Amino acid sequence: ARGDFAHRSHDYGSDELGTVARVLDDTARELGGRISELAQDRARMETMLAGMLEGVVVVNEQGRVHLVNAAASRLLRIEGQPAGRHFLEVVHQPDLGKLIASALEGQSPDGLEFSPPRDANRTVVARVAPIGTSGSSGAVLVLHDITDLRQADRIRRDFVANVSHELRTPLTAIQGYVEAL
Repeated sequence: ARGDFAHRSHDYGSDELGTVARVLDDTARELGGRISELAQDRARMETMLAGMLEGVVVVNEQGRVHLVNAAASRLLRIEGQPAGRHFLEVVHQPDLGKLIASALEGQSPDGLEFSPPRDANRTVVARVAPIGTSGSSGAVLVLHDITDLRQADRIRRDFVANVSHELRTPLTAIQGYVEAL
């Protein structure tokens, strides 16, 4: 009754009450083992989500936020405790709201590229997928910060433009001498 499933009664007796006590004790131990396994699974999942660089937001079928990892809180600038609030209160990006709403309707929308609120220098790709388990449904939003990839692509394009310009100047001079010859 107090939630201590490890304590075991040793004096069962041999009558009907003893049999019932033995069955209840076995049931309590089995229940305690399952609760322990669930707690370990939850701790493992929370550790994985906390260590991810990608932001993850899980929304239930009513549109209430169930889970937000630290990366999503940072990318979306979520303040306070988001669990239990409606996703429109947490996600201040209208396009993201539409994305989540369509996933809650069972659709699998395309990804979305956007800049987070109050941080126009960053680029984030958002993908959302509907989830359905036995007895419940919802959506999971995954946010991936691609700012570094965009910056590397910009640097590559600038480098190619500079190299082609720098090569074109001496080649033009050489081409002029060749034509003169």
